[in-house]
Amino acid sequence: MKKDRNTLIEEKINKIFKMSAIELLTDDTTSEDIFLDKVGENLMFTIKLVSNSEDKVVYDIWNGDTKKCINQIEVNKSNLSYRLKNNQKLSNSYEAGAYRAITKAIKDDSYPEQFSNGWI
Repeated sequence: MKKDRNTLIEEKINKIFKMSAIELLTDDTTSEDIFLDKVGENLMFTIKLVSNSEDKVVYDIWNGDTKKCINQIEVNKSNLSYRLKNNQKLSNSYEAGAYRAITKAIKDDSYPEQFSNGWI
């Protein structure tokens, strides 16, 4: 039985959410087709550094397609816990991708002023 387009896209998105930060940032198969949502938009995010202290790092999360700031995330460097400005849990691929990128930055002890990911 052939799967419909939405089912295929859902499977690809679920694959991304299961990838570790290192896999996500180094996987060369993360092409545009993996970063499609159900209506066919690219899921590019950009994070911009707001502050970096000894115990936490704060980034704004931008929708790379609309160029709008959609949230702000604060990540604790010691235990990788996070807090979103809107006090919600990670709720979309922009926030999840940003969190993965930030946890990788913390592990590498390297904090870029700006980082984008979502398509090649």
